Amino acid sequence: MSASLQENLPLIWTLEISLLSDTALGRGEGVAGLVDSEVDHDESGLPYLHGRRIKGLLSAQCAEILAALRLQGKNLNGWDQVADNIFGKSGLYEETIAHVSFGHGKLPSLIYADLALSSKEFPRLAVLGALTTIRRQTKVDSTSGTARDKSLRATRAIRRNLTF
Repeated sequence: MSASLQENLPLIWTLEISLLSDTALGRGEGVAGLVDSEVDHDESGLPYLHGRRIKGLLSAQCAEILAALRLQGKNLNGWDQVADNIFGKSGLYEETIAHVSFGHGKLPSLIYADLALSSKEFPRLAVLGALTTIRRQTKVDSTSGTARDKSLRATRAIRRNLTF
């Protein structure tokens, strides 16, 4: 990319993510007695998409596209380097650091403003419950067709049609 083009690019870009289906992006922990896999949410109960998760998902998709092009024998013309510059690569050296950082994906600011005006009317768990759903599933024994003992799991998912 030419230096003049780089100088004219904005420093901050906005990415809009719309959920087409209920989405379970667990944060690696649960809530005892309620869910085994919880979603990231703030102190008001509003769910958000963690910036590291967004970066990881985009990086993985970029890698899949580049791999598919490589399999087709396409000349990537430096796109590997572009991907490394955007997402970084493993290692602790300056040349391996990503040049792009990803913030958390948050709901529209009007939701935060409305909630701030009515915070006493909407407890955190009520807000979280309104914007998420809990899915329960169990493992089934393939030979007997019955549920396996102690295999019931609950996962919180962010409801579809929300935009971050």
